[in-house]
Amino acid sequence: MKTFIKTGPLKNLIFFGILSFSLVSNAQDGLSDWGEYESVKQAAIQRINQHRKGVVSIKVMLNDQEVAANATVKINQTRHDFLWGAVISRNFLDVPNTEVYQENLLKYFNATGFTIALKPRWRNTNSESAAEDEMEWLLENNFYVRGHALTWEGYNFLRNEDRAIVDNPDLSPEEKGDLLLASLSQHFIHAIPKWEVPVWDVSNEPIDNNIVNDLFQNMDTHAYWFRLADSIRKVHGKEDVLLYQNQYQVISGTTNDALTLTKEGFQSVGRKALYAEIMDRQIAEGAKIEGIGFQSRLRAQWPRITPDSIYSRLRYFERFNLPMQATEFELRDNEQNVFTLEERQILTEYMMVMYLSHPGINGFWHWTFSDIQPNAPTDYALFNYDGTPKNNGIIWMNLMDNFFTTNEDLTSNASGETNALAYHGTHDLTVEVDGQTYTGQFDVKEGSNTAIIVDLEDNEAVITFEEKEETIVTSIDDQYLSESIQIRSNVSSSSIDIRIDDDLLKSNPLKLDLFDLQGKIIFSKQLRDPFTSIQSGSVPQNTILIARISDLLTGQDLSREKVIITGN
Repeated sequence: MKTFIKTGPLKNLIFFGILSFSLVSNAQDGLSDWGEYESVKQAAIQRINQHRKGVVSIKVMLNDQEVAANATVKINQTRHDFLWGAVISRNFLDVPNTEVYQENLLKYFNATGFTIALKPRWRNTNSESAAEDEMEWLLENNFYVRGHALTWEGYNFLRNEDRAIVDNPDLSPEEKGDLLLASLSQHFIHAIPKWEVPVWDVSNEPIDNNIVNDLFQNMDTHAYWFRLADSIRKVHGKEDVLLYQNQYQVISGTTNDALTLTKEGFQSVGRKALYAEIMDRQIAEGAKIEGIGFQSRLRAQWPRITPDSIYSRLRYFERFNLPMQATEFELRDNEQNVFTLEERQILTEYMMVMYLSHPGINGFWHWTFSDIQPNAPTDYALFNYDGTPKNNGIIWMNLMDNFFTTNEDLTSNASGETNALAYHGTHDLTVEVDGQTYTGQFDVKEGSNTAIIVDLEDNEAVITFEEKEETIVTSIDDQYLSESIQIRSNVSSSSIDIRIDDDLLKSNPLKLDLFDLQGKIIFSKQLRDPFTSIQSGSVPQNTILIARISDLLTGQDLSREKVIITGN
C-alpha cells in the first residue's frame, strides 16, 4: 500500500535525536574552516550574496498606522528558487518507512529524478511502473523532476534487443548502425510525450559511450539524438522542455585520466576540454543543446578536489552561455581509499558552496537518496533503508538547515523597520508585538530587492509590496562589478575588506562610500592603499550595506557590492 503525504507541517522525527556526530561549524558563516582556501570561501559567499539573495526591507505597522518598534520579526525560508535535488529509486513509495522518506524529501529538497526508471533499458519494466506512481506524488508536491536519460550508448546500458544487433556477426557496421538508430529512437518516441519533466539528459556520457556513434564514419549520433529530441518535443507541444548534455569527471575529476585523457579525432587534452570540444562539434551539426550537466561525483582517490579548481572549471564553460546543473553528486569510497568523516564534511561544502556561487548553475542534485535494500548498506547514500540519515545525510541536513536556508530573528527599530539578506524563494514571516503573534508569507525574487509593509490585523501579518523606484545608490548589477576591485564581507573578522589593483589606484584617486538600504551615506573614506579593511566598529553592526567605490575626481562609480556587517 502506498502512502501519499502532501506538503505541510512535518512530524517530529525520532531519528533527529540520534545523530552520531556534529560537524556544524561555530564559525559565523555556518561553514567549516577551509584552511588555506578560506579566502576562496569568502569570495564564494560574496558571490552567493550577490547572485542568490535579495535584500528584504520590512516595515511593521499597527492597526492605527502607528509603527511597531521593537517588534520581533522572524523570517524562515520554506522553499528555494535554486534547485536542490536528490535522485530516488523504485522503492521510494514501497518501503516500511515511506512516510519518513517523503518527509525528508519534502523538507530538504525541491527537485528530484529517477536513478534508472526513465532510461531506455528499463522501459516497460517494474522500475518504470513504480516511477509512474512516484511521479504522481512528486508532481502533487511541486517537485522539479529531471528526465534521465534518453540515450546511453554503452554496451552494458543497451536493451537486450540492441545488444543482439551489436553482437550479430552477420551484420556490417553500416547495417548495425541503421538498425540501432531506429531501435534507440523508440525510447524518444515513448518517453518524451509520456513524462512531464522540464529537462531531459539527451546524450549521456559522450566522451566514453559511443557504441552506436563508432559505427558511422560521417555522422555524430549524439548530435542526431538532440535533433531527434527537438523534433519529437515540437510534435507534442513540449518546446519548453530543455535538452541537456551530461558527462562525468569534468568538474570533479582529479586523476591522471581526467586531466590528460585524449580522444582520437579530437585536439583537446583532459575531460574538461574534451567535453567542451564535443559539444562544439555537436552544436555545429545542429544539436539543440540547451543545458550542460556535470555529474560531479567524487571518488576516494588522490588528489582530493580543491574549491578553487571547482570554480575555475565551471567558469571554463561560461562561453556556452547555457544553464548548468550538477546532476549526480555523491562521495564514494573504494577498496583502496575511504573518505574520513572530516573529508565528507569539507568536500560536500566545497561542492555545494562553489556550485551555488556560480550564477550559471541552477541546480545541484545528490544522486543516491537512500539505500534500496535493508541488508545492503552503501557508503554514498544520504539515508539508510529505514529512513534514518547516514553521515552524508546528516551533513546535508545540517548545511541545508543552516548555511543554505534563510532563518533570521530580527527586531524592528524605532521606525518599525528591519532588513535582511534572504535567499531567493518563499519565506514565512512571523511578527510578535506585545505578546501577540502575526504570520504571513512572501517571496524574494531574483533581480530585485523586496520592500514590504506589514500591517498587523487579527493575528495575520497582511503583507503589501511597496512600489517605489530603487535608488541609483542601492542598485546592484553586473555593470558595477570590476575585476580590478574586490569588495568582500569578511565574516570571520567582522570587517569589509577591499583590494584594488595597483595600476588602478595609481591612475585614479578613489573613494569608498557605505550606504544603508535607504541610500543614506553612513561612512566614507579615501582609498590610498591596495588593501583596506573597515572594521565593524566603524559602521553599524548586524546590518546590510551597499559599498560603492568611485573616482574621487569625476564621481564615476567603479564598483558596488552588497555587504553584511556582523558584530563580534
